[in-house]
Amino acid sequence: MVRCGVFCHDCDPMAWLMLIVVVSVGAVPPRAPAPADPRQALAAARQALKKGRPDPARARGLLAGVSGWADPAQRAEGLQVLADVDMADKRPEAAALRLREAAAILDEAGAPARARTKLVRRLEALARNARKPAVDAAWAELKQADAALEAAARWPLLPAAGSAPAPDALEAAARVYQRDGSRLRWVRIQLALAVAAALEGRKGALEHAAAAWAKIPADDVPAVRRLRVDALRTSARARLLLAARDRRAADPLARAVADANQADVQEATLERRVAPYLRSPATVQLCEALEATEGAGVCRRMEGTLGLAPTFQDFSREPPAAALSDGAANRTQREYGFLLDGCAREHAQADPMVGGVQFELTWVVQPTGLTDEFQLDPRRFREHLVAECFRRALATFRYPPYRSAERRVVAVPIRVNAR
Repeated sequence: MVRCGVFCHDCDPMAWLMLIVVVSVGAVPPRAPAPADPRQALAAARQALKKGRPDPARARGLLAGVSGWADPAQRAEGLQVLADVDMADKRPEAAALRLREAAAILDEAGAPARARTKLVRRLEALARNARKPAVDAAWAELKQADAALEAAARWPLLPAAGSAPAPDALEAAARVYQRDGSRLRWVRIQLALAVAAALEGRKGALEHAAAAWAKIPADDVPAVRRLRVDALRTSARARLLLAARDRRAADPLARAVADANQADVQEATLERRVAPYLRSPATVQLCEALEATEGAGVCRRMEGTLGLAPTFQDFSREPPAAALSDGAANRTQREYGFLLDGCAREHAQADPMVGGVQFELTWVVQPTGLTDEFQLDPRRFREHLVAECFRRALATFRYPPYRSAERRVVAVPIRVNAR
């Protein structure tokens, strides 16, 4: 039997293999596995990057599984530490991409704006210090995209020509956010694109709004619910802007009314208000713009056509006046009065005794703008169902508030035609 030595050329091959394994195991100490807990991994990676004897390779290995971490805040933090590793390895271009990816993750998670701002400032400092064209470009395009989105957020509800940036600038921003994986910012820029394109009369404007709606997450968190409200209002805005250029491009305009109505209902729920029938200031402005081209009362007529519950302008949200003027009272009654006429017609059809009656409705307007102390003549109808219908309708009236302590009594006659 031949003895196997280190310098023996006639040894059994298996003996050589065992020798190599023994030598290898003895020569290289085993490396500890990366911690499974992200907090431990982050702490160990930072420790590996400490000044004195930094070990970027060990830090990179500890964070190898960062993309699979469930907590977005930890995932973003891990990417920032990996950016430090890239800087230690003199790879600023890779570090810039890590920071942009981390910013997108925070955005998706609905983190406070200051968290993303901190990352963007860090990217700016990196571009200033690295002096690399690729890093400069990474910073510049993100800066331009954010500037376009911030400018869009300041547009009036129905911007005029020249007040919105060109769609091309917004499309460039959309590409930036799509590459970074910043879905919520991409949705917002698509909504801005819908408005800007509609302002120029582009028929594809509504496609941007539809694409944005399709990408809104199903999450039931306030930030996402607010985004749904904005998307519905954007659809209405785009249709009205298109109508100003080409009436056919915005058809059906009733869809604008439906979207604005749904936005108000969702916003009321979001803000825990219990009056979704009240029009928001945004819907008031949209309806005024629509009625300027389509005629007075078109919003309400379209609500009826679509089978929507009627909505109203809430005058009680206005700043209090010294007293309730006749003009302010009449304006409120024009807005809400059709409800009273509807009660009269409905009950005249149900009960022939109501037909041909001259009703006198009296109520008091409180300084808050709400109604109180309803009275009905003829007295014989005070327990009739028509009286209850009148009472419910008056409970929805919202007059402008006033500071005077004087009781403002309103009397309205309603004549019911005989069948």
